[in-house]
Amino acid sequence: MTKLVLTNIETVRSGSGGHPSLGIGYLVSYLRKYLNFDDIAIVDKPKDYFTAIKRLNPDIVGIGYCTVDAPAAAGLAEKIKSELEIPVIAGGQHISQIPHTLPKVFDACTIGEAEQTFLELMKVFLKDNRLEPYALKDISGLAFH
Repeated sequence: MTKLVLTNIETVRSGSGGHPSLGIGYLVSYLRKYLNFDDIAIVDKPKDYFTAIKRLNPDIVGIGYCTVDAPAAAGLAEKIKSELEIPVIAGGQHISQIPHTLPKVFDACTIGEAEQTFLELMKVFLKDNRLEPYALKDISGLAFH
């Protein structure tokens, strides 16, 4: 069974609120409703994102982030790619505004509201167990290398 892990990078800063990401909640609900996909774990503000993700042994990871956390998100993605060798998808406010700057360490990024886009991406991944550009090219709201 394919396992998806979703997280939202959030470095410590004033005013962060301490609330879980509503966007991740929407993605989980959408995948459950329209894909009947339930093997999803959410990593919510751990002390060490990579250790928490590695412990879950995922097949694919989604990382949401805003501009201030872009370097941390890219660093986490790089560690996941090098040690776990699985696809990593970017999402969130920062990359939605400037998808042409997607770091090479990410396999793809969602642009804007990601529920339908991520659903289509997961359909491809579940079918092929990988994310090849030819299979992603027709997914609206997705950028990739």
